[in-house]
Amino acid sequence: MAEKQNETASLQGTISRITYQNPETHYTVARLDEDGGPGVTVVGTIFPVSEGEEIKVAGVWKRHPRYGLQFQVNHWEKVDPATIEGIEKYLGSGLIKGIGATYAKRLVAAFGLDTLRVLTEQPLRILEVDGIGEVRARRIMQAWQEQRGMQDVMVFLQGHGVGASLALRIYRVFGADTVQQVRENPYALAQLVHGMVSSWRIGLPIASAFGAIFRCVFRPACCTFCRCPPTRAIVSCRWRFSSIMPPDF
Repeated sequence: MAEKQNETASLQGTISRITYQNPETHYTVARLDEDGGPGVTVVGTIFPVSEGEEIKVAGVWKRHPRYGLQFQVNHWEKVDPATIEGIEKYLGSGLIKGIGATYAKRLVAAFGLDTLRVLTEQPLRILEVDGIGEVRARRIMQAWQEQRGMQDVMVFLQGHGVGASLALRIYRVFGADTVQQVRENPYALAQLVHGMVSSWRIGLPIASAFGAIFRCVFRPACCTFCRCPPTRAIVSCRWRFSSIMPPDF
C-alpha cells in the first residue's frame, strides 16, 4: 500500500462507519468499503453523509504519521442506492427528518425501487403510505428537498473545480440560491464567503464556464482588490488574466 502515497485516484463504495465528524467544519473520518475491494479510511469534508450510504470520492492518498495510509477526499458525490435493502437503509438512517426505520420500511414496501423517484417527482404520493398524514408528509418533503438541493449544489460546485470544504462554505451562505448566485456573479463569492479571498482563482474558471471570461462581469465586486474600473476587460486588468488578485494574495 505504501506505493500509493501521493497518488490521485477515484473510489466508490459504502460508508460502513463514521469514526469522527466535526460538528462545525464537518471534517470527517470514515471507513469506505470499496465495491469489490478492501475497506479504506477516507478523510475530508464529507457532508451530509451517513453510515450505509454509497458515495464516489476523488482525491489523493496520504500517509498520516500516526494513522497510516488514508485517502484525502477533494471531491465527492452520493450514489443513489439501487436495491430495496439499500434504499430502506438510506431512508432509515435518520438523514431525512420524518423518516426513521419504520417509515422507511413502509415507503419501500409501497413504492419499491421507485421510492426515491416518488420522493423527488411525486412527493404527494407519500400520503398513500399508512401512518403518513399531512404534517409528517410536509416534514418529509421539506427535508427531502433540502437534502437533494444541497447535494445538487455540491455536485455543481465541485464540477466547476471547487473543493468539497469550500463548496460547503459557499452553500452555507447562499443555500438554495447558490447556483443562481454563482451563475450571475462568481467573483462576488470572494467578498461574501469567508475564506475565499485566497480562492479568487476559483472564480475565473467558474465564470469561464458561463461565458463571462472576457469581461469583469460589469460588477464592482470583481475588482475589489485590483481597483480596476468595473467595466474594464479582464485581459487589461492590472493584475492580469491569470489570477485577478494582487501578488500579496
